[in-house]
Amino acid sequence: AGSSEGSCLPCSPGTFNAGVGLAAESCHQCPAGKFSEGLRATACSACAVGGYCESEGAATRMVWTPCPAGSYNPESGSASNASCVLCAAGKFNPVPGSASEAACTECLAGSCAGRDGSGRCTLCEPGTYQHETAATGCKACPAGSYCSEGASAHLLCAAGTYRGAPGARSASDCAPCPAGFACPAGSDRPIACEAGT
Repeated sequence: AGSSEGSCLPCSPGTFNAGVGLAAESCHQCPAGKFSEGLRATACSACAVGGYCESEGAATRMVWTPCPAGSYNPESGSASNASCVLCAAGKFNPVPGSASEAACTECLAGSCAGRDGSGRCTLCEPGTYQHETAATGCKACPAGSYCSEGASAHLLCAAGTYRGAPGARSASDCAPCPAGFACPAGSDRPIACEAGT
């Protein structure tokens, strides 16, 4: 005896049945990384790039979780956050749910990202600088100069002043040159004036 249309029950959302002539009990849950939103699904759809779907039997694309800032995922159908690829140190990505490595942008001079997976670059602290892009750290401001926050270069202490130690944070950290000494711009120590000068 054949079955009538009334006894063929559709697979519910979150399940699928690729076979013909199988009972509703033959519907299978969509695996993690996939979903089916409607009735009578014969296959599950892959979750979108840029994130992942952890739940089995997902009945909506709304279970999709974006990869966090500082990462990206170019693959569709991913089932866990292990599929999110971290941006390399020296680069950042502020946008969750990114699908391409191109979303990872080099830090500008004057900033750095010291670890993989940064969502933003950190400005160099006062007393440090960084002249290169894609840096993983900042350098101490050398003696004879000073560096304000976010410096991409060190600024020389003005003529008539000097700075003997590295790490000066502002021009006020450069000391006045003492009487009987000369201090050209960028001096790290006073130079004694010669006799007759």
